[in-house]
Amino acid sequence: MPTPVGSDRIKRPIQAKAPTEDLAKISMEEGMTTLVQDGVEKVLQGHTTFKQVKAVAIK
Repeated sequence: MPTPVGSDRIKRPIQAKAPTEDLAKISMEEGMTTLVQDGVEKVLQGHTTFKQVKAVAIK
């Protein structure tokens, strides 16, 4: 898995201690995949079950 590289668009809010919601929004706009999204993709590929994804990724 490649190491993520932070853009200036995300680095500045991190340094400014922006709210988590803001960081998540920017990250998603820049193409970040959430753990749930990745899990659902793996369910669709047949690598795991939704029950397993729910156990680890959904509160």
